Amino acid sequence: MKEIKKRAFEFLSQFKSCNMVTITRTGEQISHLVQRNDEEHHIIRADGSYVISPYRNKEERNERIKELSDRYTQDEIAQIMNVSQSTVSNVLNGR
Repeated sequence: MKEIKKRAFEFLSQFKSCNMVTITRTGEQISHLVQRNDEEHHIIRADGSYVISPYRNKEERNERIKELSDRYTQDEIAQIMNVSQSTVSNVLNGR
């Protein structure tokens, strides 16, 4: 058990923030992790699989928002991406 805790700590210490949401409609649990060293954002499911590819900047973030729009509502995307719903709307409407 001590080794498992050590590995978990080592894994989590590479991230500077973690936001976990549960999509009410589906029950899906999704985490938004921001890597400490290069600010890379990772959006992963509870099972460890990626929801979308990692991104590093605003342009890439906006592309990921567009990718999510065929599977999730604007409110769900805002929760997943840790942005406001109005940001999601602006990206999707090209503003």
